[in-house]
Amino acid sequence: QENDIPSPPKPAEEVPAASTVQTAPAAEPISSGSASKRKNPTSDDDEGFVTVQRKKDKR
Repeated sequence: QENDIPSPPKPAEEVPAASTVQTAPAAEPISSGSASKRKNPTSDDDEGFVTVQRKKDKR
């Protein structure tokens, strides 16, 4: 029975920790645009994309 008592607290702690872990994976996909976000994490992100597209068009 002692195992049953410590068992619930462990999963409970894992739940909040999971939310933090989920934040990491969520940032990974965004990393694809980290280059533009690094320049300006504001709405300028769209302009950064346009600049990239323009550069490709010029090529």
